[in-house]
Amino acid sequence: MSPPTSDAVLLTQLISHFYEPFSVTELKVLPLMVRGDSNQEIADELMCGILTIKTHVSNILSKLNVPSRARAVYKLLALGIVVIDAKDQARIVAERRAEVEEMLSEDDRR
Repeated sequence: MSPPTSDAVLLTQLISHFYEPFSVTELKVLPLMVRGDSNQEIADELMCGILTIKTHVSNILSKLNVPSRARAVYKLLALGIVVIDAKDQARIVAERRAEVEEMLSEDDRR
């Protein structure tokens, strides 16, 4: 009998069905991106170079088919790929209000 599959594995398999799979490192970068960390902060936390992080962020944007980090965060949260608590959500919204408002107005014009 095989061991039970974790929710994280099931979610990753579901996402992979619709999107090109994220690498292990990209999966580590995603929540830090959503949290609003800069490339340097992510590099420091993951103990790697900033160019490596820039490459991972670029790959994430490409895989999600979005032009910006703000759109990536919106899509990651909307799809439930990354889940955050209410406190972090409020902080992120407050910090990125202008980006979100611009993004929503662009969507309205389409």
